[in-house]
Amino acid sequence: MESNLEELPYQALIKGYILMPKQYFEDHLFNATEPMTKVEAFITLLIKVNYQETTCTLKGIRFTCHRGESLCSYQKWAEIFRWSKSKTARFFKELAEVEKVIELLPCQGLTTRLRIINYNQWTGCRYEARQREKEKADERFEEFWRLYHRITRMPKQNRGKAEREWRKMAPEQQELAINGIKKYYLGLKDIEYCKQAGTYLADKSYMNE
Repeated sequence: MESNLEELPYQALIKGYILMPKQYFEDHLFNATEPMTKVEAFITLLIKVNYQETTCTLKGIRFTCHRGESLCSYQKWAEIFRWSKSKTARFFKELAEVEKVIELLPCQGLTTRLRIINYNQWTGCRYEARQREKEKADERFEEFWRLYHRITRMPKQNRGKAEREWRKMAPEQQELAINGIKKYYLGLKDIEYCKQAGTYLADKSYMNE
């Protein structure tokens, strides 16, 4: 690739990051009228690929488009970059074969499927760590949900409300909520008035004296 403004900033992977909102780039890149530079085109790739896994259908065939991937034709990318279709194809080929920052994946000839290599590093995102934290929180909720209904013998209702309340809570509060179920239930004067799990969390009944 050309040097100076046309050079892609690969050293960003080892020299740290500048935190900039996507909206800033969208306002400046997508509302312009001049063709993009290669740097701008690569930034646009980072903005446009999937942030999370989605499922789509092309000509009756279902595809899973993973995080860091895109299903978009050369013609559509050319319109976004304000380039010719041939220049766009050369750009992607160079990124894939020379710079090795993207992969062009098979898609049964339906469209262009590409994947940003090391997408999490390019975006400076602790995605895997957050996913593990979410999975751990989900496991803790399942533990709470089972234990609450085993102790109280309440019908398992309004799970959605309970999950929403659970997500609002800090890990320390979640631990208190789990450990406080038995104390709450045994402290009821009349078990007929035992709360549903979501209400127990919302009212912080695990804090009752």
